[in-house]
Amino acid sequence: MKSNKILMAGALALSMVLSGGMLTGCSNSSTKDTKTTEVAKKNEVKTIGQKSKDSKSLKITNNTGKKITVFETKSSSEESFSDNLLEDGDSVKNKEERTLYYTVKENDKLDVKVGLQDQDKTFVFKDVDTVDIKKVDVSLKEDKVNLDVTKKDGSTATLTPSEDSAKTEDEKKDETEVKQEEKKEETAKADSSNKSNASESKKDNTASTTNTNSMLIV
Repeated sequence: MKSNKILMAGALALSMVLSGGMLTGCSNSSTKDTKTTEVAKKNEVKTIGQKSKDSKSLKITNNTGKKITVFETKSSSEESFSDNLLEDGDSVKNKEERTLYYTVKENDKLDVKVGLQDQDKTFVFKDVDTVDIKKVDVSLKEDKVNLDVTKKDGSTATLTPSEDSAKTEDEKKDETEVKQEEKKEETAKADSSNKSNASESKKDNTASTTNTNSMLIV
């Protein structure tokens, strides 16, 4: 009887040891899975734009030292840019890499608009040929955004924004108002010139009529 109790006690102890080992193994496995998931999320590259069957992709890295808060694209033959591809509250942090999804029409190139945090101006890049581009670094030089392009053959190039794209909205508004005023002045001058010509023509007609009448009276 005493021997049976000893055997039962030994079996119970062994069972507890094995159970504890299994729990520890499960715990370690769970911890490893959690860490793997966290690393995967950390290394996950966010996107700009929506992926579709017609879209193309490009690697974009922010090296401006500021957050990118505006990123818009369009096909070069289109008049207007898309809405901001960065949703409300989203921004591309400095040194962050994103995958850009974009679409262009056949035989078109890509137009890009970029805006930085705390700036009231945007920078437009026209006719970007993306066929041979491997990746693009967005940089800031002399207060202007540039696109530093690395091509598939390893060569590099720097794309600068169009001349008028870096102007603030107020500057663009002022220029529009000036152009409107100039157009009004030109229209007023044209009207004045037309009236003057009409007046001269009327005088000539009156003089001609008077001369004709005088000849008839004589």
